[in-house]
Amino acid sequence: MHRRNLKYLLLGLGALGLLAASAVFVQSLAPSAGTDAALPRVPTASIPPGGFQFVPDIYEQRPDPDHVMFVRTREGRLYAWRIPVRAGAYSLPDHHWWKPEFSCLELRPDFNAQVIHCMDQRLPGWAQERYRWRLDGKSLSDQVPDMMVMPGVDESGYFVFHKRSAV
Repeated sequence: MHRRNLKYLLLGLGALGLLAASAVFVQSLAPSAGTDAALPRVPTASIPPGGFQFVPDIYEQRPDPDHVMFVRTREGRLYAWRIPVRAGAYSLPDHHWWKPEFSCLELRPDFNAQVIHCMDQRLPGWAQERYRWRLDGKSLSDQVPDMMVMPGVDESGYFVFHKRSAV
């Protein structure tokens, strides 16, 4: 009887030790404060609810870099979309973002209609209807892909690129 209790006690202590060691290991996987501080960031505090802003993609090395479109909803949620740029105009995708179909000189959100769309009058009417996205980046057409998400978080008035959570 005592041997069986001793066996359960040892198994319980072993499991407790394994759990404690696992917790320390999992905590060590989080990025350090120095790593977080080194992540690139752009100020976003000046974008009001119901506002938007374009900034050049910080990772682009071309003279005509792609842009990041920041859209802040009226509720205050910030979205970041990567928009390809070619020859000074935004590239609209042909089934995939890497394959441009049309150029758009004025891509912007319409907060009354709750959509992002091209307001360039050179674009044919059918294409103006086709290239429309909700503010959360979901395409309103099954022929057009969703917006490309720029990974990062909105933290203390800055968008921190590639950070996974605002903790």
